Amino acid sequence: MTRSYRNRVGEIDQHNAGIDFSPEVRAAFRDMAAALHFGDKISPELLSIIQDWGETARPSVHSVLIALPPIAQEVLASGNAKAKKAWGDMSDAMFNYGFSLEGNPRRSSGRE
Repeated sequence: MTRSYRNRVGEIDQHNAGIDFSPEVRAAFRDMAAALHFGDKISPELLSIIQDWGETARPSVHSVLIALPPIAQEVLASGNAKAKKAWGDMSDAMFNYGFSLEGNPRRSSGRE
């Protein structure tokens, strides 16, 4: 990595930076929650997170990085074809439409 590039990259304050999912990503989370709602293969805590993300919640970067792996694991292990399709749709929407960072996304380095 060249020095000039490194100087332009800052750290993200994972606890204070919020993620605002695009409407398409939120719709995919709502579809996933609906597909999982009546199943018994996903923990209530993870289902609640998926439901929140489908509505108006703006989770921190930290909470998204912590919650996505177990959500993926439980959705893909659920045997629920609709939930698996919704996971794929959410992944596609995340790639194509994404999200924006809100709040204080940059960590102060103390070097300003």
